[in-house]
Amino acid sequence: MRSIPLSARLLVAVLVVLSVVLPGQVEAQGVNHLYDKFQFGAAAADVVLGSTIRIDNADGSIGTDLDLGDLGISKNAFAPAVGFSWRPGKRHLLAVDYLWISRNGDKVLTDTINFADTSFAAGLRIKSKFSAPNLAFNYRFAFMAKENTQLGFQVGLGLLFFKIDIDALAAATGGGADTTTVSYSASMNLTRPTASLGLYGNFRFRG
Repeated sequence: MRSIPLSARLLVAVLVVLSVVLPGQVEAQGVNHLYDKFQFGAAAADVVLGSTIRIDNADGSIGTDLDLGDLGISKNAFAPAVGFSWRPGKRHLLAVDYLWISRNGDKVLTDTINFADTSFAAGLRIKSKFSAPNLAFNYRFAFMAKENTQLGFQVGLGLLFFKIDIDALAAATGGGADTTTVSYSASMNLTRPTASLGLYGNFRFRG
């Protein structure tokens, strides 16, 4: 049986730089939308990832512990997100959120790495693609629910759809003038459950 240990730690810092609501939710002067029954939103978020990945080989040999930087993949970039929420009561909210996380990398390896039954030798140029979109179902309870302020806690369950692809191009010379190039790759898909617990706050500023 193949052993596929995966250690993935996602440190997420979210900075909303763009927020869009449905036309029916555009706030008119003096209207408070903190307690709307239904809401839909879209945002751009700055996501910072700290991930260590290891995929062992089918024969039981240990794969290489990889940091995203080892594959030339940036640890932070903007990512789009969408969400829909339903408020059954003033203090309660149920939400579904989806965050797209996708990065590409390009790097010349300084060390040989073993990943998913494939060895990539030092000196090879590789192209990598990392994606980890997250689907989350959240419940929020506001222990403070004033006209212009909400403070509370959030619990959530979700799914992380993890995928990584590594492609390499190798060149070899058989002693003559001809050079042979061979491309090869390795890929891995995993789906893992997630859980979250934290605090949240919403505030309305009146002009």
